[in-house]
Amino acid sequence: DELLEELPRLRTDIDAFAQVGRKLCDAHKRNRVTISNANQIVELLEIPQLMDTCVRNGLYTEALELRSFASTLLLHHEAIYSGLQKGNKVNNEGKYEEPVKGSGIEIIKTT
Repeated sequence: DELLEELPRLRTDIDAFAQVGRKLCDAHKRNRVTISNANQIVELLEIPQLMDTCVRNGLYTEALELRSFASTLLLHHEAIYSGLQKGNKVNNEGKYEEPVKGSGIEIIKTT
């Protein structure tokens, strides 16, 4: 009889353990993806410094190419990000900056 009385509590504990296990597996998957993309992440994080170096050295064409590359990445990943956010109450409208109007060199010199 005691064993039968403990079964519901045991089942609850097993369900809680399984839920924690699923969360750990999901976190592990995200970490693996991050680690596998570490080199690319570092390269992306270096873009602002590289762009600043280009501007300081008068390499405006290269700086514009970097800006174009970053804008392309933003557009590509904005669609992915907004797809991930569907169902949330977060309003993504206006989250990203509107393209700056003006000549390329003026844009670079102001950033």
